[in-house]
Amino acid sequence: MPDMTIKNESIKREYFNHCRSAQGFAESTINKYAQCIYKWQMCFDNDDFVNFSKEQCDEFKKYLKVEAEKKGTSFSGQYDVLRHVKKFFLWLSDQREYRKIRKTDLDYLRLSKKETSIALEKKEKDIPSLDEIKKIVQNISSTSETDMRDKALIAFLILTGMRISAVVSLPVQAFNRKELSIEQSPSMGVKTKNSKKILSTFLPINWKEGEDMFFEWFDYLITQKGFTSQKPIFPATKSFSTKKVSNEFWGTSGPARKIIKERCKEADVQYYNPHSFRHSVVAFMSERGLTEADKRAISLVLGHEHVGTTFGSYGYGSITPKDAVKRVRDMKYQTNNDLAISLPDEELGKLIKEAIINRNSKTLI
Repeated sequence: MPDMTIKNESIKREYFNHCRSAQGFAESTINKYAQCIYKWQMCFDNDDFVNFSKEQCDEFKKYLKVEAEKKGTSFSGQYDVLRHVKKFFLWLSDQREYRKIRKTDLDYLRLSKKETSIALEKKEKDIPSLDEIKKIVQNISSTSETDMRDKALIAFLILTGMRISAVVSLPVQAFNRKELSIEQSPSMGVKTKNSKKILSTFLPINWKEGEDMFFEWFDYLITQKGFTSQKPIFPATKSFSTKKVSNEFWGTSGPARKIIKERCKEADVQYYNPHSFRHSVVAFMSERGLTEADKRAISLVLGHEHVGTTFGSYGYGSITPKDAVKRVRDMKYQTNNDLAISLPDEELGKLIKEAIINRNSKTLI
């Protein structure tokens, strides 16, 4: 291996350790960083990172655009690559042998304002309605163990809003039948995002039939299959011919995703990936009259540290422009205490001013 390759790989290893240990990033995130940095190395034939310059930035952007045209990818992919590479070189510029890298040159690792705007433009997400989910589940016959499992799995996803990686790694002991709580604990082997412990429960979706499907499956595992506390709630398939389940966990979430895709097809419903169920949950909740405390509670149950993540990326913030127009137009007909406000703007303004004056007068008294 050439000395230059050894040097580059060595400093990359230090950077990944920094991301892992100092910043707590998951391996999946670090792998994305590695892929982006590798593109830079490919563009410059593994040149020494210390030779970084603004001229290289311009050349790299051209390289990414050519690659994007060949693969038919969008600006969002280029945006992410540039962002991750910039972060790497920013860290690198503080390392002893790389301090000649000028931080001002890092500003060239960016798309134009127009391209950035396109890259960050929110895409409308396809999410399943509750009626579609009911249709998928009701189409499953329940004549075998795998049928029962699949119905319970799909119902559980929408009732809890949990990530699929956590669901497929959930042991029996994680579910408290009496309190209806679900302990997503990495110490139990549950695969949560960033290995975070999350206490969740059934959300008020008002679908009792779905809850009953899960309870029936959970009780079947305990009473009929003899599953102990460390066995999976959603076990892997043991035999496709007899449609029996094993007592083992799935190795990945891939088989569960495949099941959902097949069940959607059987019910003549378009395929929705498991993560879209989380968006549906928040959409359902957003239609309720939520207090700030309600929003905080839902956010915590879904494993989000910030309410803005739940009701921004997932909820109100993901409303489509078409829905936004309809919602604003419907405000005209909204009522307050059963009294419709249908006054002209000038008269309504006068009433508001009088109310403010009266309130201030009472305050002074």
